[in-house]
Amino acid sequence: MIQPTDGKLGTRELFAMLALMVGIKLSDGTPMILIEAGMNATWMIPILSGLIVIIPLLFLLSLLKEHKDKHLVDLTFTIMGKYIGFLFCLIMLAAIVFSNALNERTTVNIISTMFFPKTPIIAIFLFLIGGSFAIAKLGLEATGRTSWLILPYIKVVLFLLFIFIILDIRVEHLFPIAGPGLDVIVKESFTYQTIYFEFILLALFFTSTRTEKNFRMASLFGLAFVVMEMAVTYAYFVMMFDYPSVREIAYPFQQLTRMLEVGTIITSYEGLFLGFWIITCVLRFALYLLFSVKIVAYMFNIQDYKPLLLPLATLTLLIGLLPENPTDTTYFLRDIILLQFIWQFIMGLPIILWIVSKAKGYFHAKNHSNLTIK
Repeated sequence: MIQPTDGKLGTRELFAMLALMVGIKLSDGTPMILIEAGMNATWMIPILSGLIVIIPLLFLLSLLKEHKDKHLVDLTFTIMGKYIGFLFCLIMLAAIVFSNALNERTTVNIISTMFFPKTPIIAIFLFLIGGSFAIAKLGLEATGRTSWLILPYIKVVLFLLFIFIILDIRVEHLFPIAGPGLDVIVKESFTYQTIYFEFILLALFFTSTRTEKNFRMASLFGLAFVVMEMAVTYAYFVMMFDYPSVREIAYPFQQLTRMLEVGTIITSYEGLFLGFWIITCVLRFALYLLFSVKIVAYMFNIQDYKPLLLPLATLTLLIGLLPENPTDTTYFLRDIILLQFIWQFIMGLPIILWIVSKAKGYFHAKNHSNLTIK
């Protein structure tokens, strides 16, 4: 029986979107950065970063509980005022657009390098951006339902990969357990807490969520799930390839799928993983497009956001095609500028909003009390 739709997102759709958007970072350029920082203790960074992210997430949930009719842009304008709020939202929009473009370029580089070296870069890029545009055009609810529909298949395939290669891993590769030192791991965990920035951006969809409880449950369960998934996967990378050998592997997840051998009938399973991986990537980019168009629509009070999708998709394509040296330039822009600087601001935004909100409430109450006494 088909359940009636109310146009809103529930816990499972929000959870699925988070699980796909954050989980896909195991297979893009993110492992290269974290492995360089954490060495054979890389698996600790997602755990400690997840514990750190709980702080701004709780501040955000507190604000949303207090302002149940407002999404992230509304909160920013209401608390920070017209001009500062506009500046903050503009920074957020630029970060999302550039992040989407550079992530797509990284995905294009992976597909071109490992699977289709003779296919033109522009053709692969158009395929990805076209797919994400088509999904985003269906709307937020359809994208959320699609995410929930494919999530079990994606995660079951990943689980089976871990099961089938378990006899090839070497637990001793995880030692020394603290890698470069616990102090270094803690420092890098603070630096790369930004791998979870989608948990803050999800508040852009808050007014499209059925209840505040749905949003809170999806955020907390989603964080616990992706932390566990990332820690296990990074541990597998190290146990399979060892450190420092794993540093020389540009895309360890794709290399992991190539090493899978089950039976003698099928000699290669990487095509299966490639299909699921591309579907997840396209969904991720569709959600990023929805993030960006929602911000523009909210900032300029545009009721129908769908006409904005094509211009922003085109802008994403143009930015993604800009880097002349894709590996070095994408690394610098995405992992140094975005992850270590701009997204740090976004992660701190809920704390800034909470402090300013409480300060304004305190001074308002104090002024009202003084007026009453007079």
